[in-house]
Amino acid sequence: MTDEATGFFTREALYGASPVQAVGRFFAKYFNFRGRASMSEFWWVFGFLVLISVSIGIIDRHFGVDIETIAEAVLVIPVVSLMCRRLHDSGRTGLLCLIGFIPVFGGIALLFMMALPTRDCAAL
Repeated sequence: MTDEATGFFTREALYGASPVQAVGRFFAKYFNFRGRASMSEFWWVFGFLVLISVSIGIIDRHFGVDIETIAEAVLVIPVVSLMCRRLHDSGRTGLLCLIGFIPVFGGIALLFMMALPTRDCAAL
């Protein structure tokens, strides 16, 4: 498949991404901290990760296994990568992801930044 068909390997954001496209790009761009991610890409993946997290939490509690820690370790890099690309699309530097390390308020502030609109002169 070509870049135009999937959009997986381009640096451009996919505006109006479907849930399948957004999740596919999320995993395809696992280590890609450059480029942009549209609001639809980010929020579809966010919803997907919430569903996965809740499902894994239920499995952990029901069966007494610790899958959640493994899932978090596997997903931390692509989540930070997606947040950096989303910040780029809103015209901000990806280094603002570091705000997430501030207890309580950092995560909330970062979540609000993910909702900022797209800007043409975004920092890449």
